[in-house]
Amino acid sequence: MSVSRSFVRFGLGAALALLSAGSMFAQGDASSEVVANVGGVKVTRADLEQEESAKLLAAQYSYYQAQTKALNELIDKKLIEQKAKSEGLTVQQLLDRDINSQVKEPTEDQIKVYYEGLETDQPYESVRSKIVDQIHQIRTNKARSAYVKALRVSSTVYISLAPPRANVDTQNAQILGPEKPTVTLVEFADYECPYCQKVAADVKRLQVDFSDRVAFAHKDFPLPMHTRAEKAAEAARCASKEGKFWELHDELFHSKELDVDQLKPKRLDRRL
Repeated sequence: MSVSRSFVRFGLGAALALLSAGSMFAQGDASSEVVANVGGVKVTRADLEQEESAKLLAAQYSYYQAQTKALNELIDKKLIEQKAKSEGLTVQQLLDRDINSQVKEPTEDQIKVYYEGLETDQPYESVRSKIVDQIHQIRTNKARSAYVKALRVSSTVYISLAPPRANVDTQNAQILGPEKPTVTLVEFADYECPYCQKVAADVKRLQVDFSDRVAFAHKDFPLPMHTRAEKAAEAARCASKEGKFWELHDELFHSKELDVDQLKPKRLDRRL
């Protein structure tokens, strides 16, 4: 399967924004569109997107996720229809032959095990038929998913649905990579955040694999519940004055040694 995807993955601890050349929210003349008039003062779409970009991005990303789910379901439907047509069958005939006929009925022991896992006071016999239907549906869904996955592997699918975009100012960020990258990956990170620590290794691999095309920008985002994160960020900034930001950045995520007493021996700033 050949798949072309453009996407942004938002983690709990780090937001990774992929930025390419060109505008973000507002496109062309749309940015000057007047969306409100307050006491004679015009409010343009660009004003709205600039002031409320975080809320709008979150809403647009939720909509994008719904679009992606619906699109994948539609792709699966089209693949099944194409497969049925190529074999001179109706869709139902294809599903009956390749999926429904492969689904095994549950044994009595399996039905009873399922029943024991239910929080119900109803007697076994009164719910047995419903349990059979549920197990059958679960197995049918699994079989269909595996079948469609195989169809995707043997087909050519291009997905051009793009995620929402937002402006990210990288002027004061620490940046590693080419001066004119194809893509800039911006990480908002907290050195104490376990999710940021977990994703750090993946980001490092991306730096190695795409160092000639991708620039990596770091922006500090110490969270209030992480008491050591701010001092760790200060230490990394001190290291940047000696041209060693990325060395300490990687070490902090790897070692997780963030106490002030642990930062002092690194001789980054005697005032810590």
